[in-house]
Amino acid sequence: MMKIINLRRYYQLDTDLFVEVEDEVAELLEKSLKADKAYDARVSYHNAYYSLDVGDGIEGKAIKPVESAEELYLKAVAVKELFDAINKLPEKQRMRLFRYYIEGMAETELAKKEGVVIPAISKSIKKGRKNLKKLLKKD
Repeated sequence: MMKIINLRRYYQLDTDLFVEVEDEVAELLEKSLKADKAYDARVSYHNAYYSLDVGDGIEGKAIKPVESAEELYLKAVAVKELFDAINKLPEKQRMRLFRYYIEGMAETELAKKEGVVIPAISKSIKKGRKNLKKLLKKD
């Protein structure tokens, strides 16, 4: 079913703008508006107003510094070197490192999945890190 809403209620518009939207969209906009009002009420109640002119360092936390082109390039080169080194590892080490560090799989879970003992997984991960370190130093 469709519902007609005034977008001025949800956005900072100068004039009324009526549109027809699905009921789910209208409900979502209403929930968002209520959440914003609740947040504003909490800020007001706790006097949690901040100024970037205070000099307490909050602006450093609020504003993410823009990286220079050189920094972005160096980061991209480092990521490429890391991926190249990872791809040079033996398949088992590469997959175990991926599952352990990226997927967050525990050693016991890995051992159970592969049908091997836990020390074999531990040793493989340790050796994979060592090989990765060597490959990165070599490049």
